[in-house]
Order: sequence, then structure tokens, then C-alpha cells
Amino acid sequence: NNISISHPFGTINCVYTIDPTLKLFPSSSKRTRIQSNIKLRTNIGSINADLTLVSGVEENIRTLPTAIMDISSKMGSVDVKLRRSSTNVPTIRLYASSRTGSLSILIPTNFHGFIVAYMKIGRLMLAPSVQSCAVVVREEMKVKRIFIGDPGVLRDGRWKGDEIVLRTPVGSIEVGYVED
Repeated sequence: NNISISHPFGTINCVYTIDPTLKLFPSSSKRTRIQSNIKLRTNIGSINADLTLVSGVEENIRTLPTAIMDISSKMGSVDVKLRRSSTNVPTIRLYASSRTGSLSILIPTNFHGFIVAYMKIGRLMLAPSVQSCAVVVREEMKVKRIFIGDPGVLRDGRWKGDEIVLRTPVGSIEVGYVED
């Protein structure tokens, strides 16, 4: 499924179940581009999204499509709760940003992958339960890249698992588990 909501002003409050195995109608365009399963945008206002990822089709975990979520507010906070079942789960790709606002992201406990945080003014705060599973891979002045889970799996080359990219020039970023 593909959902796109864009408001110039005002808050976006939403609860969605996302199944990336659902196929769209064939495109008339010859180009293939990656399309978000959910795209939320507001210029002035906050975004509160409660998203549950499911897989409606019994597929091999290696062939499941990735759930792509793109959530952004120019002036306002962004709060995202991600949930997914424990079996045949789609891979997470979340891009969340705010130019002037904080980000609060709650991830499922079966999240296994990278979180990349870009901040100019603000800091990254991990809940203690997330901190205990996190390994800092790279830390620079404005960028922090952490891995949640066993870093031993990174020796296999290019990462194809979960990934979250968080960006806020002015604001803090909080990451915790949705089950906590």
C-alpha cells in the first residue's frame, strides 16, 4: 500500500497498518523508482504516526519487500511508533526529519540494524533498553551512526537489514522500544 498525506499547516495524527507485499497497479512509466509505502509531510505542525508493519503473503523472509516510510515536518515535532509482528516481518526503512523540532522514534524490539542520526543543535538520547543493545559504529560532530543488535553480522558486506535515518538541525532525537 502507498499512502501520501501532505498538509501545509496543521498536525497529522494517524494510525496505519502497512503491508509492503501488496502490489500497486502497473505503472505506465518505463522508469522504476522506489516509492514510499507511507509519506507524511507538513510545513508547520507536528506528526504523530502509529505504524504497524505486516506481511499479508507467506513469503521467504529474504524475498519480502522493504517497508519504506518517509515522514517530515519543516516546523514541528515528529513522533513515530513502529510495530511489527515477530514472524515474516518486512525490513524497515524509515526516514524521519524536522528542520526545527524534536524526533521521537519508538522501534519494535525485533529491530536489527542501523540508526543514523544527523543533528546540529541537539542530542541523541537512547532509552536504556536500546542503549544496552547498541554499538556506536561512527561518531562525528553532527552525525552518529549506531547499530542495534549483533554487530558480527556486518562482516558479510553490504547491509540489507533494517535502517532508520533521522535528521533535525535544531532539536533532539529520542529512540526507545515501543514495547517499553
